[in-house]
Amino acid sequence: MATPAPTSTKVDVIIVGAGISGLTAARELLGAGIESVVVLEATDRTGGRIYSRALGSHLVDMGAQWVEGKVGNPLYEIAEQHGLLKTNQVSEEDEYELFYTADGRRLPDSNVDGALALGESLLAELRSAPTDAYASVGEFFRKRFTEETERLRLSDKVKRRYLGIYRWSRLAENIDCGCSSMDELDVGGYLRFDTLAGDPYDNNLQTTFSDLLRVIEDDVPDTKILLNKPVSKIRLNEEGNASPVTVQTADGATYEANHVIVSVSLGCLKEKAAEMFEPSLPTYKLKTINRLAFGTMNKIFLQFDEPFWDDDVDGLMFVPEETSEALLLTSDLADLADVWHKAINGFYVSAQHPNVLEGSLAGRAAEYMETLDDRTVTDMCVRQLRLHLKDHNVPEPVRMVRSAWHGNPYARGSYSYIPTGASAQDTDELATPVPSAAVPRLLFTGEATHPTLYSTAHGAYLAGRREAKRIVEFQK
Repeated sequence: MATPAPTSTKVDVIIVGAGISGLTAARELLGAGIESVVVLEATDRTGGRIYSRALGSHLVDMGAQWVEGKVGNPLYEIAEQHGLLKTNQVSEEDEYELFYTADGRRLPDSNVDGALALGESLLAELRSAPTDAYASVGEFFRKRFTEETERLRLSDKVKRRYLGIYRWSRLAENIDCGCSSMDELDVGGYLRFDTLAGDPYDNNLQTTFSDLLRVIEDDVPDTKILLNKPVSKIRLNEEGNASPVTVQTADGATYEANHVIVSVSLGCLKEKAAEMFEPSLPTYKLKTINRLAFGTMNKIFLQFDEPFWDDDVDGLMFVPEETSEALLLTSDLADLADVWHKAINGFYVSAQHPNVLEGSLAGRAAEYMETLDDRTVTDMCVRQLRLHLKDHNVPEPVRMVRSAWHGNPYARGSYSYIPTGASAQDTDELATPVPSAAVPRLLFTGEATHPTLYSTAHGAYLAGRREAKRIVEFQK
């Protein structure tokens, strides 16, 4: 008996990906009265790079975690309206970070503050510099920080401390951007990023980012979201066809629609765009996907029976050695076995769980960590804490969990950045509909498509809203 051909499901709009951008687009379309919407999600859960995981009886955010900025941030407004923000936010004056060298010396606060203030003043200088004056963000800071430490006539000891904090700041920036080195960052793209007013680290959530996402998802009926539906092909038919776009999923199902919103990560586009779309995406868009960078930042959570640090300590920071960055940039991935941990710039105390430390690392070292087993990662973290604190009594954690975003086939990294060789214009081109803005059949959303808020959850949210509005306006 012949197997019947699979039937096609016809809808107005298909959304590929149930991360915050895709869910926001669905929510906005439904709110505008466009009811024929389906969200196809490749995995067994919604959220994408918003993912909360158990650590004992706690939940910790493996992906998006901070509500970054208050002014102009719709996620801050949602969190505030729904009582999701912590009501007892701790001020910077009440907590502080301790900075330790690899030989167990704590740097004086005055030197730390001075070096960090110098970095902030140089950032202000960069904002007024011509974007083509330096080959990269890293080149600017390397040149100017060295020059300024000479101009300040610091003693040799203080100068070494300043340069140590400068190296720590480079690691911190790598983590913020997902890159292996600030030398990878394009000046123009870096300066286009819009840091919203309001310290992001003061905007802690009471629980997890998944609770914030749930507010958005609650406005999208469960029947509109189909899980375990990885998309294998998106076909743009000739204009005038009764179904302008056809989507096929890995299980053989076919969906037809007037519009498809592609809400997958830039990492997935880099891996699959050349084969996923038929006909092929325009050359300009494929080149844009190739030029933009998609970095990896991974987290490590260590849970202890009780804190071994003082109550007013916010973080235990590791000052990198002079050779650390060069070692991390080795061309052979296998050579990272003995140095990957040098990409960890310290551990912060979890805002929600006072007996949990959270460390981060980025770039190729973060990718390499994913190849290691849990015991190896835990042992190295404890070893680094004991080394920098010069305290062999630092206890073993009772639990450890970590993220692995690069190996996730439906993420292939954490968030986007604009590297040298690309430009801020690339984010605009990534967001351009196909075949055109006038006839938007294939639309693109996600954090990587936001021109000034790329890499952020609120950028992804706003991009989803943008593409939903584009469809609503087209259909008027």
